[in-house]
Amino acid sequence: MTRTRLERAGEVAARAGSLRPADPRVRRGLHIGIGLIVVLSVGLAAFAATGDLPDVDWRLRPAALVLAALGLGLFLVANAEIWRRILRALGPITFLQRTRKRNQSSGSSWWKRTSSWSTVG
Repeated sequence: MTRTRLERAGEVAARAGSLRPADPRVRRGLHIGIGLIVVLSVGLAAFAATGDLPDVDWRLRPAALVLAALGLGLFLVANAEIWRRILRALGPITFLQRTRKRNQSSGSSWWKRTSSWSTVG
């Protein structure tokens, strides 16, 4: 049975997405490459769709556009500050503190579990 081009592309993408190279530079490059492909694909689709837009006199006012951008920036900064204050008011997360203490006392960290498991077996 022959597979379609889309099925073959999906299989290649699934294999590429599950790659976990040991070298962090290779892993970072793989992630950047996949992200770049996605962004360029969306950009190409948006560019191709611009010819389908009707001719409309948008009447954009630069002052309104700048004001909207400043308002969005202020909104994002305000949200970040609100979340920072909420998290500070909630206090430290005790689960993470217990995990850190346990890992520090045992000498192993959560990302080194395989080395600690190898001594058990």
